[in-house]
This record gives sequence, C-alpha cells and structure tokens, in this order.
Amino acid sequence: MTDYFSKQADQYARFRPRYPMELYEFLQRLVFDHDCAWDVATGNGQAAMMLAERFKKVIATDISEAQLKNASPHRRITYKNEAAEKTSLADRSVDLITVAQAAHWFRFDEFYREVDRVLKPNGVIAIFGYGFFEPTPPQLITTAQAKLDAAIKEFSHVTLEKHWKPEAKLLWNQYKSIPFPFDLQLAPSFNMEITLNLEELLGYFSTWSAVQAYQDELKINPLDALKVKLRACWENPVERKHFTWKVAMKVGRKR
Repeated sequence: MTDYFSKQADQYARFRPRYPMELYEFLQRLVFDHDCAWDVATGNGQAAMMLAERFKKVIATDISEAQLKNASPHRRITYKNEAAEKTSLADRSVDLITVAQAAHWFRFDEFYREVDRVLKPNGVIAIFGYGFFEPTPPQLITTAQAKLDAAIKEFSHVTLEKHWKPEAKLLWNQYKSIPFPFDLQLAPSFNMEITLNLEELLGYFSTWSAVQAYQDELKINPLDALKVKLRACWENPVERKHFTWKVAMKVGRKR
C-alpha cells in the first residue's frame, strides 16, 4: 500500500465523515466471538474507536505515522505502524477484520494471504468505503443547489480527472470488481449523511488524494478557485447543507 494521506492527516481527522452506527452493529452480529478485531489502514482510528465498544481488544494498523499521531487513544486499542500486507498479529487471532476507505490501495494477493493467516475459522472480513456524493433529490433542487452540484461535479470529474489514481476507480465502482476470496455475506445498504458549511466542505475536499496530487504537480491549490465558485452559489457560507454518500461494502466469511 502506498501512503497518499500523510500530508493531509490533520484534515483527514477533522473533516472525514463517520460511518453510521448501524454498520458496526451489523458487523457485531455477524461474528461469533468478540475477543479481537483488526482495523486495517486505520488512519485516525475512526472505525477502531467504534470497534472498541464491541470487542475486548482492537489492533489498528496503518503505514502512516502522521495518521496515527491523529488517532484517538482508547484503552482497548493498540495502534501499530504496520503495512496491511505484513503484520505482527498472531495466527488465527482475529474475529473481525475491517478495512474502511482503504482496500483499493492494497496489494490484494499479499493482503488476503495475511487475512487468511490471522483470521479465525469462520471469522469475518468487511471492506467498505464511499466515493462521491449522491445526487441531490429532485424535490430539493433549487437554482443555487443546481449550480453548487455542477461546480462540485466539475471539480471532481474535470479539474481533478488526471490526478486520480487508477485504484480509486475500484471504490467508485462500489468494489464490484475487486477480488474477494471469501464466502460473501448479504449486507444491508448503508448511507452516510452529514451537514456541512462551506469551510467544512472545502476541508473535506482537502483530504482527497487527487487534490494533494494536483498541488504536488502544479504547485497550485485547486481549492482556491473552487471556493470562489462555491461561494457564489452558497448564498450564506455558514449555512449548513445536507450531503449523502452511499457506502460501498463487501463482507465475507473465511472459508
């Protein structure tokens, strides 16, 4: 796994949305024991914190020391600076493995060998993430909202087009095309919903790997021009607007 997020680790911790509680409750019901969970590529520990409420012990790993410095401490969580494909976890020691917003960056063959090694018999692995916002419902579309949606789409699909890594497209495709050598489990549909003001939305965009790649190559922050466009159709920048993401998810049981 390549580290694309250390430079924006602080923004990641501040501005990334949270997965719904129902998602973790669903995973909790799937596993037979709740002794140990492994949260892979934990980032700032968002998922690990939720798992710590449901498991006796959580191992949270990440290759980014900067991300781990922004992780929230918890008595049940042990943070480790380790790659997803090679860890210090013991054989058959884990009941549940979670990968939030990161699986598309992995070397799948190597990672799945590690999963097979550390997961208990009948253990569960859950891969989930989110891509772009869901379209605004027609009944909520105003002239200003239509302009806002168009500006965001142009930014994500045109301005940043050449700066997205190919791996990101695996997530945009709802993880449908990734290898997954486990007994697939039926999972409910989950959405993430949040309200953001203008500065918070720009903060969220600052966490995108493509924004960082754009800045590294062109030495220009693309958010400066975007802010002008969004400000023109936001009317009141402190007003909070509603955004929804559809969660892409694959859940499997060890064969």
